[in-house]
Amino acid sequence: MINVYMKWHRGCALAGAAVLSALACAAALFALAGTAAAGTITDCSGCHGMPPVDAPYRNISTGRFMGSHDTHAWLSAGTPNCAICHKMPTTYNHRNNNVDFVSTINNSRLTARYRNLTSFTRTASPSFGTCSNVNCHFEKTTPQNGATPLYLDGGKTIQQKCATCHSAPPADARHAKHAQYYGDVTTACVKCHPDHGAKPGKGAFSHATSAGRRGLAIQFTAFPNTGGSFSGDVSYPLYLYNPSRTGACTNLYCHSPGTKAGSYDPPNQSPDWAGTLGTSCLGCHRGDADSGSPMQTGSHGAHVGVNAAAQIGCVQCHGATVTDSRQIGDLTQHVNKKADISFEAAIGSAGTYGGAAGHVPRTWAPPTAPAGISTATPTAPPPRRRSTTTP
Repeated sequence: MINVYMKWHRGCALAGAAVLSALACAAALFALAGTAAAGTITDCSGCHGMPPVDAPYRNISTGRFMGSHDTHAWLSAGTPNCAICHKMPTTYNHRNNNVDFVSTINNSRLTARYRNLTSFTRTASPSFGTCSNVNCHFEKTTPQNGATPLYLDGGKTIQQKCATCHSAPPADARHAKHAQYYGDVTTACVKCHPDHGAKPGKGAFSHATSAGRRGLAIQFTAFPNTGGSFSGDVSYPLYLYNPSRTGACTNLYCHSPGTKAGSYDPPNQSPDWAGTLGTSCLGCHRGDADSGSPMQTGSHGAHVGVNAAAQIGCVQCHGATVTDSRQIGDLTQHVNKKADISFEAAIGSAGTYGGAAGHVPRTWAPPTAPAGISTATPTAPPPRRRSTTTP
């Protein structure tokens, strides 16, 4: 009986004289409910659902109406938290023909409002607007309320959808540097952040609902890393307006000398987010004798050390990866958890290392000579090509 009453209650409130006269409404209510107490509204869903559900029109039978509540039904301990956006009434008898908002949505650091208002007159055919300065949209102007939700918008790529709130990837120099290795696409974000795009439906955008209550989410669980940490301050709201933050990554494969598959050693130079890391081999794992900081791991000392009988350059054994000036020549052959061996023609382009040519998995310690390979002292290789480029 109460449900029937509520449906008639909505019809009387919204259908107007064109559909039901005030007298007919009153007669129907008394006939169905018997007394006012029998039809008393005792929760929010009595009128408009909790949380409200979107519809293309005001449906007086279900309580659904136009808007974007489907993607804004934030939960706190399993209960819809309408107070994020709306000024909450103290009783269920709160109809004042207005839609009331808090002065600053989601306690954003800037004054964040819908249509720059804190209240507007309710209507069955609303004129939709946008929110501005809200932290859950990275302080960018939002799509229009009532528009097709991003997760249902088949006309946009996931990268375009992510860019609705924040650049994807952000347009600062450090993100651009990482994009050179992993691509200028959202799939590259998972190298340092959770993979939101892999979540189904609107789950891909649900991380926005915790904005203002957490810091920037950083993790290093995707290949080539298996963990690590970043020392910079990524707390809220700093990450919203200070992309030039400081901090260094530690215990990562991608910023290590590349000599281990796990428990990585620190790089030759600390990769501070606000600093400038060199583009040569020296940044992470040193170089040849000419670099002033020759590598010493494995047999490198016998090949590029200052006391080596015949010093050779990095390019002569790693020609597919570096140039003769110790610059990275092919990014796909770098930071891939492999030791990419490619001999220059000067020393034998058909040569192999340990019986394998090309990619060698980075799972080995400095090896001993394989069976069948001579351990005799080799003759001196041809003199290395000297770099004319200052590193």
